[in-house]
Amino acid sequence: MVSSFEKYAPIAYKYVGKITDISFFKALFIPISPDIKKVGIHVTIEEYAALTVFTSALVYFFTTIPLTFIFALVFNSLIAGMILGNLGGISLALVTFFIFYLYPKNTIMAKKKKIDASLPFATYYLITIAESGATMLDLFKILANMTEYKSLAEEAKRIVFEVENLGYNIADALKNASDRTASESFKYLLWGIRNTMIVGGDLITYLREKSNIFLQEYKRNLVKFSQQLNLMVEIYITLMLVGVIFFIILTLVIGMMMQSIIIPFIQLFVVFIILPLATFGFIILFKTMSLEG
Repeated sequence: MVSSFEKYAPIAYKYVGKITDISFFKALFIPISPDIKKVGIHVTIEEYAALTVFTSALVYFFTTIPLTFIFALVFNSLIAGMILGNLGGISLALVTFFIFYLYPKNTIMAKKKKIDASLPFATYYLITIAESGATMLDLFKILANMTEYKSLAEEAKRIVFEVENLGYNIADALKNASDRTASESFKYLLWGIRNTMIVGGDLITYLREKSNIFLQEYKRNLVKFSQQLNLMVEIYITLMLVGVIFFIILTLVIGMMMQSIIIPFIQLFVVFIILPLATFGFIILFKTMSLEG
């Protein structure tokens, strides 16, 4: 996906670069510039802004026309089709814009959650490996091959790569890994391992202490997530399902009293555009709330 960004961004900038170079877009995208670099997207902030705007414009163009055609057939009215088609196209374009805008931050948060969720269990593996008398580098080589902890394995692979291919010593490689990782917990674990190695402390004792801390934190987060999930399900059922049914009945009664032709348009817009978008938003929210992102 990163390579796709790098190929696509210059094309997008060629077409809408003049628009995204204005101060409004620069002010909007500058705050996410560190996140873009952290996830490994090698494009300038101007190119990423152009990519976001250009993709949103394409979504608007390619969805408005078919939606206009569909709604025009349903209501047998070109005007109704144009109104609802444009509203649908604008809504989907805005969703696309926010997906691209939030992608770097969400990617970092998802990686952080996966690392944090793996730490309580991976640390126990590290204790077992350390007790066998393995060297510090061997410790991370074995961690790099643990396919069940992919996010942690990626971090370990970069540590091993820096030592074996770039000439870093293990202490410097651990420092680099702690600087770039998305997880604060893993950062402090690496710092602790590094300090223990430098001052000659007991690594196994340190890992046991950290594993217990990680496990307790994982249990607390699990209980918290369960409570949040129950609350969000109740909100979704009440607001989305019951609320939409109540809205349809209410507007139906109002429509019969007022004999207004716009009421069916509003109902269809709510059912076919607002409800699916809101449901999609809840799905994303549920996913972001989960312990593993």
